[in-house]
Amino acid sequence: MKVLAIESSTPCGNVAIADGEKTLAARRLTRNAEELASSVDEILAETSTPKSAVGLVAVSAGPGFFTSLKVGAAAAKAFAFALDIPIAPVPSLEILAAGADCPAPCSVCAAIDARSGLFFWARFEKRGETLKRVSEDALATADELAAIAAKLKAEAGTGGFMATLQESGGRGAAAKPPSPVFTVLRAEASVCAALGTRLLKLGKTETASSFSPRYLRDDLYRA
Repeated sequence: MKVLAIESSTPCGNVAIADGEKTLAARRLTRNAEELASSVDEILAETSTPKSAVGLVAVSAGPGFFTSLKVGAAAAKAFAFALDIPIAPVPSLEILAAGADCPAPCSVCAAIDARSGLFFWARFEKRGETLKRVSEDALATADELAAIAAKLKAEAGTGGFMATLQESGGRGAAAKPPSPVFTVLRAEASVCAALGTRLLKLGKTETASSFSPRYLRDDLYRA
């Protein structure tokens, strides 16, 4: 089964086509609104995948930049509605954490710029191929997040630990890492596809009419 994946938690998202958990093609975007639809068409053509062969749309479900999530959700809903296929809503911070290059077992603190001096963040544990959520998505200031990361790193001791900040891109200055502990990465649609496939197997999907992103806070800067 082919999976269309859309990662749009920041203005510079990406899309991918996967066969199960194997990525067939991917495209990085510099402007989601202008490039997303055409990039989907390109990867479908590149992989000779007819739209009718796509059985699932995996999409970043938030938190993230308001407009970016809205653009990705609209594309996912349109595709799912047209083909009458399910949507796998993959938490944005989970996509970032799962893609972190941290040898398991490893504790991962994943963060996304929320603008207004705030960051979305959550903690995860990686055990082999398993990613376990340890905390709910939350908001923190840069200082608070730096303290959280320092504490988690100290708790990890000699065990694995990685703090990741999602690359923001788009208009305006990108967020600086809250502390030197953080590594700036881009969440990948290929990871979204793999996680979405697992949600499908667990029966945790939604329809085009029921899905909406989890903004966590929708009064932030619309970028």
